[in-house]
Amino acid sequence: MVELSTVAHEPTLPLDYSGLTGSYERDLWTMPFRYAELPLSKLLLDQSNARLGEEQPSQEAAQLALAALLDDELLAIAGDILDKGTDPTSLTAVTREKAPKGTYRVIEGNRRLLALRVLTTPGIVDAALTSGKRKRLLKYAESFSVAPITKIMCVVFDEEREARHWIELRHTGANGGVGLVEWDANEKDRYRARQGGLKARSAAGQILDFVDQVDTSDGAGNKRSYSTLQRLIKTPKVRETLGIDVERDVVYSYYPLDEVAKGLTAIVNDLRSGRTKVTHVYYENERIDYIRKLPLESRPDPATRLAARVELIALLDPSFSPVLPAPYSQDSLPLDETTGGQNEAGDASVGAARNSTGAAPAQAQVQGAAPAQAQAQGAAPAQAQAQGAAPAQAQAQGAAPAQAQAQGAAPALPTNPGVTGAPEQGTERTLRKSRAKEPKPRPTTIPRSCILWIPRPARINEIYYELAKLNVDEYPNACSVLLRVFVELSVDHHIARLSVLSAEERKSAKLSKKLKDLASRLKSDGSIDPQLEKAVIKIADGGGLFSASTVTFNQYVHNQFAYPLPSELRIAWDELQPFMQALWGR
Repeated sequence: MVELSTVAHEPTLPLDYSGLTGSYERDLWTMPFRYAELPLSKLLLDQSNARLGEEQPSQEAAQLALAALLDDELLAIAGDILDKGTDPTSLTAVTREKAPKGTYRVIEGNRRLLALRVLTTPGIVDAALTSGKRKRLLKYAESFSVAPITKIMCVVFDEEREARHWIELRHTGANGGVGLVEWDANEKDRYRARQGGLKARSAAGQILDFVDQVDTSDGAGNKRSYSTLQRLIKTPKVRETLGIDVERDVVYSYYPLDEVAKGLTAIVNDLRSGRTKVTHVYYENERIDYIRKLPLESRPDPATRLAARVELIALLDPSFSPVLPAPYSQDSLPLDETTGGQNEAGDASVGAARNSTGAAPAQAQVQGAAPAQAQAQGAAPAQAQAQGAAPAQAQAQGAAPAQAQAQGAAPALPTNPGVTGAPEQGTERTLRKSRAKEPKPRPTTIPRSCILWIPRPARINEIYYELAKLNVDEYPNACSVLLRVFVELSVDHHIARLSVLSAEERKSAKLSKKLKDLASRLKSDGSIDPQLEKAVIKIADGGGLFSASTVTFNQYVHNQFAYPLPSELRIAWDELQPFMQALWGR
């Protein structure tokens, strides 16, 4: 064993641990610890590990209990160690306290220690793994034996209490920024894209970074804007209105920088302000209604539409010059067919919905087909005249086809990929609008397709049926309170049935603690998988993107200014349903 001496040092820790101390003094505070490279044979699992429900009587029992708890995670950790080695940014913390002479008890890093043990001796957890997982572990162990890890660098504390502060910060959340602050979805995506440039970002990430570079206002805002934006741009009507398209997760623009930036900046700033939440645009019809209300001044000018789409990030390059279309008269643009020439704000449209080729009627006739062809494609002469002006007018505006070509008229532009609508001018085949209807939100909190088997107590069963029958759009307050009561009564029933908490503990415990304790018990029993347990923990903590949260439920009951939205209640149940089905499955 290599153990480092204890001397006074500044807090800065170099990468080389040689001669490094872990006990240093600065001003009036002291943090006694030291660094040591210890053999694995000297390290013991913590038999009172907080991850385990009860204190284990032996090392063998602790190994099996932790392996059963981790399940697939144990193989994932072992595989990562085999591939990348142990994590140098997070050292194992140990103490001699409550450990046999000559050994150390691991107080932080028990999962890593178990993974290293099973890579050395995979048979010690056979009883906790399926045959398929045992075979995988044997393959890992065979590869590990070529270059085994026998020692690891540790932080040694004399007593566990000296490490308590640091251990709690690692496992109890952000703690106001002092603890580990998990990245949100946008931050994760941004980090992963650093090696591949902006193009490696997801579509929503590319738009957020684009707006951050063209908009000088503060872009911090609501962290949930990333996921909501990702949901919005999946809708063709939203992309069409903003003048963008997404193909293979690359964002393209049909307009110059200044024009496409108008709509994207307006949408991003609205989401970051928190005025529009995911529950407001959860369904496609809600997203379409949202984008229709975008003011005309926040939409790109159709007169500036490019001759061909370009990657959004290319517009940020000052040396990039997109190909502009030939100029045409604003007077030749048709009125917006969806609003009768007026947008929802009441402003006159100046061609926000011109024909799908992006050209004026006269140009479209020059670029596409002769009048006879147009008539053959399904338009009567009178209709053609109404849509595109009389032949005399067309000739006056655009001249003969040869003249129009000599004047440099741009070729017809294709419609946005993935957007149904009018066909390209001059094509022989007419595209039809999809007949699929927008799915309507269900009228109840619990969908009729969700079958729960609740033999007793009778009251929980009656509340379940009421939530499946009451119209949540008409009675959101009643449904919100019933949902909160249903969840708590269900959790209390199963906690008592499984003896998860004592009667006294149940009386004083908050719903969040009950949820987490019950999920942990069901996970250890194999009744739910680890991912569902993590989802329940986030609901209990009120974190993530969950509408279902104990904080929200409490507000529905106790806060007179909290108004539940029907869409929020539907989403809350959708998030809770897998756990409720696990509780009340047949």
